[in-house]
Amino acid sequence: MRFKTSIFTISIFFLVFNLAAQEKSKELVFRKKSLSLELAKRIALACQRKAEELGASVGIVILDEAGNLKLAYLMDNQSIISLEWAKAKALSSFEFRQATNKGEFRVWNIADKTMVLGVSGGAPLIYEDSLVGAIGISGTKGKEDDIIALAGIEEFNKIFSK
Repeated sequence: MRFKTSIFTISIFFLVFNLAAQEKSKELVFRKKSLSLELAKRIALACQRKAEELGASVGIVILDEAGNLKLAYLMDNQSIISLEWAKAKALSSFEFRQATNKGEFRVWNIADKTMVLGVSGGAPLIYEDSLVGAIGISGTKGKEDDIIALAGIEEFNKIFSK
């Protein structure tokens, strides 16, 4: 009987120790929040619809959670330069975690990447306080790039508010 009690006590000890170790390991592992290609397509389509509503043609760039290109989309009758500017706006809003329309106009190149602030059209994508990507829009006059980017952000937010 004493042997069974000892085995039972040891088993309980290891069970409790194992549960404590599992709880501790949860602190060391995190779940990556990433932007799927399907979601990037839905965001780009919302931007395209808004551009068409405004009678505009733009370049649309969506970056993923690492700041890498997820989707590049050039509407008809738009120059490839618009796509490059859209990429610069998306990268800038990703790196600075803010819309590109903040501050005064600045352009600079860092490690062959162009970044820009003080222009409309770049916005970060935030989910549960985590940066999961960015949008860049280029090809219109004035604030229309921002209006089009906002349509993409609204689509992104609508998906997660369900």
